Amino acid sequence: MKYSAPLKHIVQRLTASQKPNTSRHALKIHGHVKALANAVESMEAIATNRDPTQTEAAHEVRIAKAARQLMQHGEKMKAQLHDGMAEGLGDINGEIRTKNNFSAHPVYGPEVRHALRLMTDQQRHDVVRQALDKGDGQTMAAIMEAPEVTTGLDPKQMTAYREAFEKKHTPELVEQREELYESFDAGLVALRNADNAAREWLKPGRLREIEEAQERHSNATRSFESSVQAV
Repeated sequence: MKYSAPLKHIVQRLTASQKPNTSRHALKIHGHVKALANAVESMEAIATNRDPTQTEAAHEVRIAKAARQLMQHGEKMKAQLHDGMAEGLGDINGEIRTKNNFSAHPVYGPEVRHALRLMTDQQRHDVVRQALDKGDGQTMAAIMEAPEVTTGLDPKQMTAYREAFEKKHTPELVEQREELYESFDAGLVALRNADNAAREWLKPGRLREIEEAQERHSNATRSFESSVQAV
């Protein structure tokens, strides 16, 4: 189907990407995407299978009602995605910091930064690479979490060193974080797909025509009943 087929593909891709160490946060996002895919598939079934006892107009109203529900579900899922992403990043980054002992020593941290400012560029990079190779989280934190002016290192270089440190010493957690980002992006794509489907099915112009016709019919019925009762 037009909208459910791409969503099924996203679900299949997410399911195939799951590993033994996939974080619970990513798995939760996968569950949200699967539920959304099922909702869109059901929506398509409603749209293409009219109740034979209903008029075409009644069927269109039923579709519009379901489309509104789909949009509401999408808004709820969007909030869940962002909340899950924030919580997941907080947990994973916190675990990375803990495992790498990434916390500057309150006494030696300032001394490390002072020493760096007195060094040449080459000497600074040698110190950082040595800390990276040894897994010295305290030295890395003293350097990476300080303003550029206190270390003499370029911010882009500090970011690159930090990423290299995390990949070297906590690769499984970095992989979890990357998978979480990929899952979040897939969730956003799924949401856009579902929203496009709901907007196409809603047809506000046609729904307004039907509601106006219903109102005219109700008015005519009331007028007739009043006329009959007056006789």
